[in-house]
Amino acid sequence: MKTKKVNKRIDEIKHGVLYMAEQLGTEQKLRKVFNKFEQSFPNSFQMSETEIRTNLAKIAISENLFFELKNAFHFFDQLPKKQLTEEESRAGIIATAKRMGVPEPQIRAIFNKYDNLLKKATSENERQQISYMGAAEIHKLLGVRGPLVMDGKTIIPAEPGYEEESSIK
Repeated sequence: MKTKKVNKRIDEIKHGVLYMAEQLGTEQKLRKVFNKFEQSFPNSFQMSETEIRTNLAKIAISENLFFELKNAFHFFDQLPKKQLTEEESRAGIIATAKRMGVPEPQIRAIFNKYDNLLKKATSENERQQISYMGAAEIHKLLGVRGPLVMDGKTIIPAEPGYEEESSIK
């Protein structure tokens, strides 16, 4: 039995970019680009990430899908490289809340409220919507002025007059 060698980074790129493309409504189009890439480069497990991206871009250009690929990569590249655990995320939120003067029990009550709702959820879509609601409640409680973006979707837009730190000169 033959085993297929896999470059772990190719797998991460494919799944991450296609996930972002799904959020953008271009998943089916970009799936064709990845399928063509896999057919054209059977030894892709030896490629660097730059070579992978370059060859994906060439295929996307030939398929008139470069803009769609570029857009999906843009959102993919904004994802944190190391995914925090639930415990690490919650500890960070609590630490931020404390610095902002929000009592820890108030944050824990929100966590508990949405944890209980998640236990009753019957579908992945319902769980996702509940997680958006919980994040939005914490976002508002902390008085965050910037946008809340989850899974490539803007859940809460930035307040008028808000400028990202990186754009301030």
